[in-house]
Amino acid sequence: MIINKIKKAENSVNSNTFKLEFKNNKYFIKIYNEKSNFSKDLLINKLLLKQMVNVPKVIDFNIKKRMIIFTLVNGKKISKLNKDNLIQIFKFLKNFQKIKQKYNNLLKNKKNILYAKDNCLNLIDHYKNLTKRLKSTKKNFKNDKQIINLIKNKIENKLLYIQKFKTILKEKNVEKKILSPSDFGLHNILKEKKKLFFFDFDYAGIDSPLKLKLDFILNPNHNFTKSECMNISKKFDNLFNIKVGSRIENLLIKINILKWLLIILSAIKKKPTRRSFYLKNFFLYYKKYTMILER
Repeated sequence: MIINKIKKAENSVNSNTFKLEFKNNKYFIKIYNEKSNFSKDLLINKLLLKQMVNVPKVIDFNIKKRMIIFTLVNGKKISKLNKDNLIQIFKFLKNFQKIKQKYNNLLKNKKNILYAKDNCLNLIDHYKNLTKRLKSTKKNFKNDKQIINLIKNKIENKLLYIQKFKTILKEKNVEKKILSPSDFGLHNILKEKKKLFFFDFDYAGIDSPLKLKLDFILNPNHNFTKSECMNISKKFDNLFNIKVGSRIENLLIKINILKWLLIILSAIKKKPTRRSFYLKNFFLYYKKYTMILER
């Protein structure tokens, strides 16, 4: 086998990736740290390809090495959501539900990977996930005075308010469950010849549409305007028939903003050399949503 060129691509927490050229063809190789992430990504990509959904084609895979070889999508990341991009994104989410039954049948005896990572099948799960993440973040930074002070002043102070109203989250459960791509955002989309291609389903699984909606809108990498947020929110509600009162949704928005602040801080532990970058992002994100957190 003559390899013309191999180049290391961006690495995530869950995998190592490479771009490969062989016989004038280009491929994308993904080697997973966890077997469960490998199994889930492989299964969902195969099911989506059968539905003719725009995902990279699986060329080959190796179970022992937890490796998948995909065709390389020579696309560019999208930074803004124009009308056509939105149409394709929500078409993808609609088509994603077509593989739900097959996915459930294949994984019904594998509860450990059936559900999406950090799923929120009930409304109170949003609060539970936040407090769980808060505890682990404080533990990871117990010797870092700056981070601990940020957590205390910017996050725990706001959490005190949320705790007063958390009981309303127990009043109603999220009945509707969907197959969620999870970790879904513009970072997992490439545009090639006006077509959007979707990838990275390591965290996918059964979850609530409300969780998917809030994660997409509040993702720090998505610099949506207020009108864009309202438009996207309405599209999610229409597609998945999301019905939740404004009081509850406003509370969940605050919870998820605090969650994203903790995620940004946690990135410092994984990449300490980029500490100043993540701290800057932390303050920018906090400033963006200060009014929401304080009302």
